[in-house]
Amino acid sequence: MCECVRVPFVLFYRFVIWSCLCLFNARNPAVVNIDRQFEFLIDIKGGWWQNYYQQRISVRDNFYIFLALRFKNGGHQELEKFVDRLTNLMTNDGQIPYEILPSWYHGHTAVYNSIRCNTPVIDANLQYIIMVCWLYEHNPKKAMTLYLHCQRAWQWLDVNIINDTFHEEIDASWETSRKHNGMLLLTNILMIKTIRCMELLSMHSNDERKRRKFVKMYEKCVAKWLPEVYKTQEVLPRILAVQFGISPRSFIQSFNQSIHYVWIPCRLEGPIKQETTTHSWIYGYEDKHDTVVWPWIGMLWILVLKSKGFDELANSWWISYIEFHRPETIFDMYSADTKLPLRRAFLKAQPCHTLSLAMQIIVHKYSAKQTV
Repeated sequence: MCECVRVPFVLFYRFVIWSCLCLFNARNPAVVNIDRQFEFLIDIKGGWWQNYYQQRISVRDNFYIFLALRFKNGGHQELEKFVDRLTNLMTNDGQIPYEILPSWYHGHTAVYNSIRCNTPVIDANLQYIIMVCWLYEHNPKKAMTLYLHCQRAWQWLDVNIINDTFHEEIDASWETSRKHNGMLLLTNILMIKTIRCMELLSMHSNDERKRRKFVKMYEKCVAKWLPEVYKTQEVLPRILAVQFGISPRSFIQSFNQSIHYVWIPCRLEGPIKQETTTHSWIYGYEDKHDTVVWPWIGMLWILVLKSKGFDELANSWWISYIEFHRPETIFDMYSADTKLPLRRAFLKAQPCHTLSLAMQIIVHKYSAKQTV
């Protein structure tokens, strides 16, 4: 459909939704302190609910929650329970679900394909293997019982890797509003870390043939994708490349100097503009990974800086996030202009965002005494 024909229908649709939101404006839920909110959102079977409304358990969000907990050497029992849960939900061909939804009739239901496009979501498999590798650090026996499961999860992924590049369909990973040619830097950074984890798991299992294979794969993939880390306008892949040891320590200062914002965005300004999908344009969230601010990304960067010994830089960023030092709750998304929780048709910030809560709790413990 021609864009000029589509515009009035889209604008009318958005106006109706906006009007409904205004007429039936629900007040934010009453909240207790940040630590209690975080504890309240844990699910007894493993993992954390995504936000206050407990509508889904996101594997992606839980992966980053466990990454945050690693900065204070915590979350071991929760990690083991969540990995067990995902292992039990693995399909016969090795696919890991990317989220778990509540259901009145069937209990919790695992979801494997994108609801919008019915596309197999691939990053959950990458994150599962990495989490099993983290599990090895405090429970090596348990992790080794999952080695065959990791091989199955890797086999399911391996068909997507051609010429040291992970190829994926649109809507198969985090950047759900973006058109692309099948290659995303964030997914390839996760792939590199997953290859390293498969190498370590193979070594601990005395599987020398596979270990050598993953060593070679790792070297080739780093050589291919490290130059892209230097050039990209995307922030999260750069942060993960630093944390996972893919980019050298010398890169940290130059990357940090390129962020000319009060809060860290998902993308830096540059010559390359994102092309968005029709679906995201109609529903009004085409800039979800472009101009919208996700506070957990900034807090992750603070934690990475702290862990690498850049305390002064980390503290300066924590001062920039002063509004998050003692908040009543934390939402998942904020407006880059108003610095308030996002509120518009189809894209409304959710309170008690568990991933953001986890990041804030850990950053606060590291930084509050020095900056408040």
